Amino acid sequence: MKNPDRSLKKGCNIGGVVKASLCTGCGTCEGVCPTGAISLRRDKDIFRPVVDGAKCNASKGCRVCYTVCPGHQLDITRLSTALFPEAETDPKIGRYQSVFHGNAVDSPIRFHAASGGVTTQIVVKLLRQNKIDAAVVIRLGSASCTEPEVVLAYTPEEVVQAQSSKYCPVALGGVIRDILDKKLRVAVVGLPCHIHGFRKAEETFPALKDAVQLYIGIYCSALQSFQGTEYIFRRFQIPRKGMVSFSYRDEGCPGSLKASYEDGRTIKVPYHDYYRKLKSFFIPYRCMQCVDHFAELADISTGDLNIPPYNEDKVGFSSLIVRSSRGRVVIEALMQSGGLELHALEAEPLIRSQQFSLNRKKRQIKVRYDLLRLVGRKTCNYDYAFPKSGLKAYAKSVLASIIIYAEMFVGKRPRLWPLIDFTNSVLKKSKSGNS
Repeated sequence: MKNPDRSLKKGCNIGGVVKASLCTGCGTCEGVCPTGAISLRRDKDIFRPVVDGAKCNASKGCRVCYTVCPGHQLDITRLSTALFPEAETDPKIGRYQSVFHGNAVDSPIRFHAASGGVTTQIVVKLLRQNKIDAAVVIRLGSASCTEPEVVLAYTPEEVVQAQSSKYCPVALGGVIRDILDKKLRVAVVGLPCHIHGFRKAEETFPALKDAVQLYIGIYCSALQSFQGTEYIFRRFQIPRKGMVSFSYRDEGCPGSLKASYEDGRTIKVPYHDYYRKLKSFFIPYRCMQCVDHFAELADISTGDLNIPPYNEDKVGFSSLIVRSSRGRVVIEALMQSGGLELHALEAEPLIRSQQFSLNRKKRQIKVRYDLLRLVGRKTCNYDYAFPKSGLKAYAKSVLASIIIYAEMFVGKRPRLWPLIDFTNSVLKKSKSGNS
């Protein structure tokens, strides 16, 4: 839904996006600022940009940070049409050429990569074939094994160290600046909002478009805020002291949260035991305005396939959407070389496997926009046409949205977290009684 945006003017910078609560925390702005005026700071929810007024040239007409920001405006339809002209269009998947399910052939990669290891295998192969100089990947950092960071991985070993899901906010930081300064050829692995930021930055920096050889997008129903991790640690009594390694998902699919300690202890919590408890309690505010679940601007999109018979395999399967011709070339080469074991998949089971998230991002989105505008809140400007729904479906979406915002209210207030445990306990008893 496109609205006139009259705020792109002299003197405008990313601070206005933050003030309007439209910042996704993607961090694109820091990497493109020509004067280094923007730094990212972690708060309780996400990373947020802070502008140094002494360095900022917005008053002189610079508005690069605002121009590339996907938080306040995104022409997702225009961009996807221009990027993938040969693809067919599905209202839920976006533009695409083909869909697959399968896994990496490398057994350790498949076992430790949460969803079949396809993303890791693709990037490792590109590095080994010298098709790229580095890959933009997300890892849990060096300073703290629970701190997320986006880094340039130059070796297959560094890529493998960064594999698996991270259920927390992640910001690009200065990675775009590093790519341009070092004149690197890269593959970019990121969430939809990271891909959005890169694609918008390409329009301002043509050299960036030349640098990026491939975008791999990860399906995203919504981020979990930093408080979501804090809740998990409290709920399952996972201490930080002495922790030497941490993973949100490891050892197969769906796998387990895994924390290892200096004294040799290891704590494991099955994925479904902790992730399902989070529900919508820890979703950052701006995430509820996102319409992109399948990373629709990526060359290749990957994620889980959570329906039978695919989720009966406990080692790991990925689903994979190929959108661009260059993405197709990469996948075909990997299949021929034996790096990936992939099989064609119809769109219907893929959509069915992600139906809950698609309902939230595609069907309920207009209701949330209507509610936000009703109370005077600003919303992101999309050129995306929100789907229409009948009165009954609209009413259901209103109720679902109210529940989501109520859960988000609770999640932002640790003193109310006992309500999360109470709600989950009631729902568990209700399901047991119905069965």
